[in-house]
Amino acid sequence: MKKSLLIALALLIGCSAFAQDYKQSIGLHIGGSVTANYKTFMSRVNALDVEAGFQFTGGNGIFASAAYEWHWDLNVGVDGLTVFAGPGATASLTFAEGGNSSIGVGVFAIGGIEYTFPSWPIVVSLDYKPTLYLVPNVAGGWSNGGLSIRYIF
Repeated sequence: MKKSLLIALALLIGCSAFAQDYKQSIGLHIGGSVTANYKTFMSRVNALDVEAGFQFTGGNGIFASAAYEWHWDLNVGVDGLTVFAGPGATASLTFAEGGNSSIGVGVFAIGGIEYTFPSWPIVVSLDYKPTLYLVPNVAGGWSNGGLSIRYIF
């Protein structure tokens, strides 16, 4: 009985720790694309957010991107709720009909809100990523963004 109580207490404390800070997480980002998403914190407020996957807007293709993010607590009485922002870069390969393909390269700014569940090792975030494409043409991708659901480990 004592062992069961100690194990339950250790699990509860371990899960509660996820609500405050986490080191890394992996999951999915869904928006104009479906990507695998990985985030790792280099300090309490600085993170590297990397994703790669399939894009469906602007033609079918694959892409990868990385962002350097700063995180701030909102201090609104909700533990685990933060906002984030930072710069990033992206590269893509788009497949067009008739065998024509194109390579795209761009930069973006990311901003969003993130919630880390207090009892589960899950983090959910909403983000917006206005993108300036530099290759093959200078163009804006102003409708980028989406929902991320990641497992904390």
